[in-house]
Amino acid sequence: MKLSNQKKPIKSIIKQLRSLHRQKDFVGLEEASRKYLDYYENNPEIQNFLGAALSGQELYQDAFVYFFKAVVDSESSFSKSRYLSNIGVSYLKLDDQKNALNYLTKAVTEDEENVNALFNQANAMRNLGQVEQSLEVYQKVMSLDPKHANSVMFYSLALKVLGRFEDSRKSAFKALSLSPQWGTVHRHLSSMIDYSKDKNHLVQMESLIKGDDLSDEDKMNLFFAISKALEEIGNYKDSFNYLSKGNNLARKGVEFSTEHSNNYFRLMKEAFSKDFFESAETHNSLGEGIIFVLGMPRSGTSLVEQILASHSKVFGAGELRHYRRCIDKFYFEIKGKKFPKNFRSHSLDLVDEVGKHYEEMISDIRGDSPFFVDKMPYNFMYIPLIKLSLPKSRIVLCERDPLDNCLSIYKQKFGVGNAYAYSLEELGNYYNSYRELTDQWKSLLGDQVFCLNYEGLTKTQKEVTENMLDYCGLEWEESCLDFHKTNRNNKTASSVQVRRPIYTSSIKLAEKYEEELKPLFKILNSEEKSYED
Repeated sequence: MKLSNQKKPIKSIIKQLRSLHRQKDFVGLEEASRKYLDYYENNPEIQNFLGAALSGQELYQDAFVYFFKAVVDSESSFSKSRYLSNIGVSYLKLDDQKNALNYLTKAVTEDEENVNALFNQANAMRNLGQVEQSLEVYQKVMSLDPKHANSVMFYSLALKVLGRFEDSRKSAFKALSLSPQWGTVHRHLSSMIDYSKDKNHLVQMESLIKGDDLSDEDKMNLFFAISKALEEIGNYKDSFNYLSKGNNLARKGVEFSTEHSNNYFRLMKEAFSKDFFESAETHNSLGEGIIFVLGMPRSGTSLVEQILASHSKVFGAGELRHYRRCIDKFYFEIKGKKFPKNFRSHSLDLVDEVGKHYEEMISDIRGDSPFFVDKMPYNFMYIPLIKLSLPKSRIVLCERDPLDNCLSIYKQKFGVGNAYAYSLEELGNYYNSYRELTDQWKSLLGDQVFCLNYEGLTKTQKEVTENMLDYCGLEWEESCLDFHKTNRNNKTASSVQVRRPIYTSSIKLAEKYEEELKPLFKILNSEEKSYED
């Protein structure tokens, strides 16, 4: 039988491709789609499946070719909407939120009841800071499909970003009514409950965790949530027991090498040595009004950004990946050498290009704001390069008691990245590498970096805030003391905490876990290091 004689593929072929897609067998789906395209040239449905197969293998640029072909050859608005939605979702995976929103909006224009397109359109809006607008779209999804649990959950997340915690809690409970074992929702909900006042949710979670039909993902999230609850009622021993279980499960799902991490930090120190930095000269005047708030996660970076963003002249942009993207763009691989190993293989003039490109990248977000805060913690790695490429920028390095800082990281289940966080040994070694690296940067730059001590901020809030504002070139404003009243989006793990006045309950919290943290304490006080060959 010659399949090419038929105008459209028979139903069994589409069923086969759909089955491969459902099984996430993207290699098999690619192979089958290419085979059938030989017979059904320009068939949009098969082109769409091939695009999905390539996207599933993270071959996004190749996937776009077939998605766009499917759009061109589509025979109905309904189909075109699906194909445009797939383009938008691929851009979401690439973290290109603008293009994602563009194509998802086009998808919704073609089919106003495309639930998947609407849901992802709302996600793109939320990611771009259009949180209020995203609420309306999530609501539309829920009106079309009241049992669309993901929309109920993400609606709750958006409300939390806006500081509407009571509404967020209600939505989270609604999500649990649709999926009672959903560990992610339990963990999200736990961040907004004070268990010293209300133990009902803790009782619910403790009952749930005894079941034998939970996935590892749900177990992991429940372990973190129960640990948080038990800590708040003073049951530290059991709290840490659950915390360890949660971290052990989280560690299974990530790849991390202490040797690789140490090697990267060593190469950074070699690339930006004292001799090099003292001889390096740049002549640009970029970076005016840009403030980088950085340091280890959970070191107070969100709090500091909230304080700065409470000033009338400051816009807080949150955690941006823009600076790292500038590095990737200009310091491309040379003869097998990647950044930072290739830094000196490139012209020093590139630092100016990095600075210019960064300013271009943030221009839409910054608008006409005189001051702009980039709160990506991991920019601590690039402090010397920041000062070379954006010499007029200001750098606030947040520092905290090492043991408390590491405990706070260990207590947090991160969305992506931070792979070192789920093992006390790996966490301690990473912290030591961070401390060595930033010690070198402080030695190089002196008072060009403002070192803000978290414990000092909690004790003498006004004095430390005044000093920081002065360093940044900002006049005093009383609103910076009342930062918790500032109405702004906060998408970080600290979105609840930054809407509270300064508190000290987390200081010396590690002392409550003295016995459990002995291995971490030993590593933090060790000078041993290991590197890759």
